[in-house]
Amino acid sequence: MIPRDKYDCTSWTGGNDIDTEGQFVWGHSITPFTFTNWEPYNPDDIYYQIKIRDCVDIFYDGQWNDRPCDFLANFICEK
Repeated sequence: MIPRDKYDCTSWTGGNDIDTEGQFVWGHSITPFTFTNWEPYNPDDIYYQIKIRDCVDIFYDGQWNDRPCDFLANFICEK
């Protein structure tokens, strides 16, 4: 069953821009992204400065979203 709202079914990718806003890297290796699949209007941290959105999660449809890093979600491990 697919959730009504894809924001309710996400997993962490390990990507973030914690050190430098707008420069996304993989958390463990600190390697910059060479591929992105952002959902339209994402990353949207610049529009919602009330709560910093430095971490990247992925929706069930494969598109990416930036969220606050303290959001509770499943995760994908980098090998």
